[in-house]
Amino acid sequence: MEGLPLGGMAKELAKNLELKRQEGAVFEFVLPKSKGYLAGDAYRDQFKQALGAKLGAAVQVSITQGETG
Repeated sequence: MEGLPLGGMAKELAKNLELKRQEGAVFEFVLPKSKGYLAGDAYRDQFKQALGAKLGAAVQVSITQGETG
């Protein structure tokens, strides 16, 4: 997810997410298991807020750990 106004660990989270599914403003992402340390609530909330701001709408974000690629 390039172009989001994020820094630090929240930016690392965004770099490592893979979009699995999107339906309207509901986004489902997969995070590699090796990057599970990025899945904390604070980083996820920062990512969600930045994505919503970029899209100009409230969004729902779910992040699961699993295989990407």
